[in-house]
Amino acid sequence: MAKPFKILLVILGLLVTLVVVAAIGLVVTFDPNDYRDDIEQVVEEATGRDLTMSGPLSLSIFPWLGVETEDVALGNAEGFGNEPFAQIGYFGVSVRLLPLLEKRIEIGTVRLDGMRLNLARDESGTTNWDDLIEAFSSEDTEAQEAPEEPPATTENGFAITDLSVEAVEIEDAAVKWIDAIAGQSIMLKDFALSTGRISPTATQPVPLSMNFVVEVQEPKTTLAIDLVTKLVADTDASQFAVEGLNIEGTASGDAIPAGTQQFNLSADANFDQEAGVLKLADLVLQAAGVTLHGSLDGSGLNTEQPSFTGQITSEAINPRTVMRALAIELPETEDDNVLKSAGLDARFAATTQSAELRKLTVTLDDTTLTGTAAVTDFETLAMAFNMDVDQFNLDRYLPPAGEQDESSGEDSESDGDINAIELPLDALEGLNVDGRFAIKELIASGLTFNDATLIVKGKPGQPLRQSLTAQAYGGDVKIENRVNGAASQAPSYRFQGSLDQLLFGDLLQDLIDKNWLQGKGLVTYDLTSQGRTVGDLRQHLSGTLKFGLSDGAIKGIDIARVLTAAEAKLRGASADAESGGETKFNRFGGSMNITNGVAKTTDFSAGADNLTVSATGSVNLVAMTLDYAVKPVLTAAPGGSKLSALVGKPIPVTVTGPVSSPKIGIDIKGLLKAEAQQRLGEEKAELREKADEEKARLEEKVEKEKERAREKVRDKLGDFLNRNKSDDNAEQSTTDGGG
Repeated sequence: MAKPFKILLVILGLLVTLVVVAAIGLVVTFDPNDYRDDIEQVVEEATGRDLTMSGPLSLSIFPWLGVETEDVALGNAEGFGNEPFAQIGYFGVSVRLLPLLEKRIEIGTVRLDGMRLNLARDESGTTNWDDLIEAFSSEDTEAQEAPEEPPATTENGFAITDLSVEAVEIEDAAVKWIDAIAGQSIMLKDFALSTGRISPTATQPVPLSMNFVVEVQEPKTTLAIDLVTKLVADTDASQFAVEGLNIEGTASGDAIPAGTQQFNLSADANFDQEAGVLKLADLVLQAAGVTLHGSLDGSGLNTEQPSFTGQITSEAINPRTVMRALAIELPETEDDNVLKSAGLDARFAATTQSAELRKLTVTLDDTTLTGTAAVTDFETLAMAFNMDVDQFNLDRYLPPAGEQDESSGEDSESDGDINAIELPLDALEGLNVDGRFAIKELIASGLTFNDATLIVKGKPGQPLRQSLTAQAYGGDVKIENRVNGAASQAPSYRFQGSLDQLLFGDLLQDLIDKNWLQGKGLVTYDLTSQGRTVGDLRQHLSGTLKFGLSDGAIKGIDIARVLTAAEAKLRGASADAESGGETKFNRFGGSMNITNGVAKTTDFSAGADNLTVSATGSVNLVAMTLDYAVKPVLTAAPGGSKLSALVGKPIPVTVTGPVSSPKIGIDIKGLLKAEAQQRLGEEKAELREKADEEKARLEEKVEKEKERAREKVRDKLGDFLNRNKSDDNAEQSTTDGGG
């Protein structure tokens, strides 16, 4: 047995010697540079482009079959300039020979240095690689049309049992993209990649490191990335893993807050290609003072309907620290203890058609928001939300009152006209939303609302509807708003609502810091308008508003004091109708008919124990000015007053000027004129009465004189008749005696 074994060793030794000698002879006698012209010609025939191989082409045989080259350039497509499409400074790859006898391919370190790739798209949309795709596609088509021949095989065949790459090293690579349509230029440069040993059948992690810089021209931004991780691949099971992924980045540029921002991302990932399952765990993102933790599970990635679920949670956030890191000016707030604590916790789910935040919890200082929010359809941007807030005091986050007044004053003196403010209609255009937002307690502009619920519904082409209900100031608030045609030049609105059993004194005190009207009552309104600014909204406002209060008082004006001043002026004394005090009433109500921003009142009335008040006038809602004529009438003089002379007399009072600070005046001329007219009327009545009495007396006297005259006539007529009768009788007697 020993002798045959020795013979076998001798034969193998001779074979190895022959292979080495042959390899040495091949390297010595074969020069690959002799075929450079042939290679360039083949590439030109295949692609239609020039291939330039300026550097030497080297070939090694044993123990590695390797090739190296330098300074290779592939020409650009026609119409894209003279700059090469691709350039390589150095490329080298080798394969170990002896493992090939064992059907193993062992590739050494693959090195690529100084690669430059210039990609471009012109104004017509053509890219400088379209011709390459067309060329290779035609070759693939020809290959498919050619009759297939069974591959030549040996009896046992030849199958590669192992494939490995010692390492991949890329240095100083760059890719440039110029888009003439978008007017954009992007450069990836200083790209470097380094890996450990790569083998599809190996179970050991493959170290990988990468770094590169991306420069964007518009807006000018630079992004630098350093990446370190380990890759695990089981190609037989189609399973892949990323362990200890760590990405450190720096973004800089004019569009980056504070000019420069740094961030860090770390995670572990597992992907099962056959099952279509992805798991992303231990995700940590740090940037601008914010640290987020998360996880992601993906399924159906090998189908047309993949889906994802996960969670995202933040560590304690100091909003002021974040704003400083982002170079955002810290706002001056009424309360210095706000904007110091925030947090986020949410579950999420997403598909290619929708995304949803579930079990959402957001905290800001002492406020907590919970609920859900979703984009139910990416194509139509259909949104839905259902959120609840425990409490929120908006006033704590507003500037101090003094600074608000100063800023508002500056705005009003410059171009801060409230009527010029644009309404946020662009946000409403095409809005597709169905949402509910509820808050247990809300304080805003000094107003306190409880159990407030806002419901918003709208679809493209349909009016956007808003419904608000709340408890406030002892009463109920119900408001219905509708916006129609937000995208048109003159979008229209409708406002309907009621404020029932509200304590108006407390409401006005909180709203304008002036408690000039007290009482509990009901206000209803039905209004329409149109336009794109606050001024348009006011100018085109039309509709009706009705109000009625009971058992209250008008603060800032004492009608009795006004009437006392009026009475004093009637007597020629000096007195001013100063504002101040209050006028109590047991009823107070009326309505406003609003047309094109002017609200007119014709039926206002109020009543108290000794007083009734009527008023007519208008409010200009654009200029926010009043012009009212008020007529208080005393039904009885208050005890101890000198107003008995004014009982039953309407006193002309005017209320004019800005709504916030109206001026109160008494129309003394009108009052004197009315008084004079009243006195003249009384004198005329007295004269008429005296005239009537004198007339009656004269008529009676005339009648008496007439009666006496008639009696005299009758008496004379009687005497005359009696004398005539006596004469007739005497004559008759004479006649009778003589005959």
